[in-house]
Amino acid sequence: MVHLQIHQQYAYIGLNIKEPALRMHTVHPRVEIKTEPAQLAMESPGPDLHIDQSKCFADAGLRSPEVLKDYLISLALSAFSAGVDEIVYEGNALAQITGTSVADLAAACLDTDHVFDVKAIPQQRPDIRFDIHPVKIDYRPADVNASLRRGRVESHLERGRVEGYIRQKNYARIRYVGENYNTVA
Repeated sequence: MVHLQIHQQYAYIGLNIKEPALRMHTVHPRVEIKTEPAQLAMESPGPDLHIDQSKCFADAGLRSPEVLKDYLISLALSAFSAGVDEIVYEGNALAQITGTSVADLAAACLDTDHVFDVKAIPQQRPDIRFDIHPVKIDYRPADVNASLRRGRVESHLERGRVEGYIRQKNYARIRYVGENYNTVA
């Protein structure tokens, strides 16, 4: 009987594994909004008030500047004429040898009668009117400007790898164990 001793070793495979890696960088989307608010400008001029009191002033004996000027001129002319007439009358009266004396002229100056007239003035109402102006409105609506910056995703993929190598070689060793007989028959 032949005795053989077989010793064997299996091969081992080693693996270098690099996991895949996915790196992502995200830039978020952004909305930029610029707004201008609405503007409202209103101008409301007040009413114009016109009051004509010329009739009231006339009732009180008051006049406008132009009418007063004409009135004073006519009054001055009539007072001048009356003064000249009175001086001429007094001169004529004194020129007469008989009749009027200086005492008589002085007494005539004292005989002036004063008349008082009482009444409520003004007797006429003033003329009042209004000029109303419309409200001026200037409106500018709001303005919204929006711009979008799109978001983006930047990705970088490092692929995974698997490298195989022989960690232990296989072999088989066969040995004869026993006695060697050499027999010839």
